[in-house]
Amino acid sequence: VDELRKHMDDGDSPVEFIVCWTPTQYHLGNNAGGTRYACRCAHERNIPIYNLYREGDRQYWADRIAGA
Repeated sequence: VDELRKHMDDGDSPVEFIVCWTPTQYHLGNNAGGTRYACRCAHERNIPIYNLYREGDRQYWADRIAGA
């Protein structure tokens, strides 16, 4: 989380997206601790969030890794 915060705030090396795994609705703030903080910060900055708990996001990354 500290590394994420540094990259989101410095403006020189912003993150392009967040990858997480949470069975809750990250955008509603129901997850806990660092995941909640990271997702909230990303959401506020319009940074894409990929939640590997969701089948569509898992498939997106499987395809991307496979080069599809």
